[in-house]
Amino acid sequence: MGRLRQGDSRKGVRGGYPEPARFSSFLLLERSGGLPNADIRTGHLSTLLAQFGNIRYRLGGRQLLVDPLTESITNSSEANAMLKREYRKPRVIEDEA
Repeated sequence: MGRLRQGDSRKGVRGGYPEPARFSSFLLLERSGGLPNADIRTGHLSTLLAQFGNIRYRLGGRQLLVDPLTESITNSSEANAMLKREYRKPRVIEDEA
C-alpha cells in the first residue's frame, strides 16, 4: 500500500480496506444471504485449478483426470500425491480429524 497523501480519507486503513466498511458489508451479506466479493468456495476452486496446472506442468504436460467430488486426480497416483505435502512436526495435519 502506498503512502497516504494529505487529505486522504484512508487513514486507519488495514489490509487495503477500511474496517468499518468491510464489517458493514459482511453484516449486510449475512442478513441478505448473499455472497461476498471474495467467496471462500470461489477462492478454493481457483487455487485448486492452479495447483492442478502446476502438477500437470511438473509431470511433463500429462493429461490429468480429476474427480470433482473428491477433488483428487484419478489417473495418476504420482500426481495425486503432489496434492499434499509432508508437514514438519509439530504442525502435522492428520488425514482424519
